[in-house]
Amino acid sequence: MKTSHTIPVLMVLLIASLVINAGLSYQYLRSMRKLQEMQSVRIQITRVLTVFQAMVGDAAEYGKRNPAILPILQPILSQATPPKPTPPPTVKPAK
Repeated sequence: MKTSHTIPVLMVLLIASLVINAGLSYQYLRSMRKLQEMQSVRIQITRVLTVFQAMVGDAAEYGKRNPAILPILQPILSQATPPKPTPPPTVKPAK
């Protein structure tokens, strides 16, 4: 009587597939939890940044009405404005 080796091979492949799938599912769940934590931190940072920008705007308005405070506000206002982007350097093609 001949024995078939296909059934044990298929069982081993099925078990390996189940183990790999379980590992990948666990890794996916861990990364989704980490993503949710990072999103909450990003929201907090965005809130703080918004409040800071509002305070800088209010300080600038106050500086317009009372120019005596401008020397104190100057370092803050110069840091609050984003630097202008510089154009990328041009590369001349080799001849």
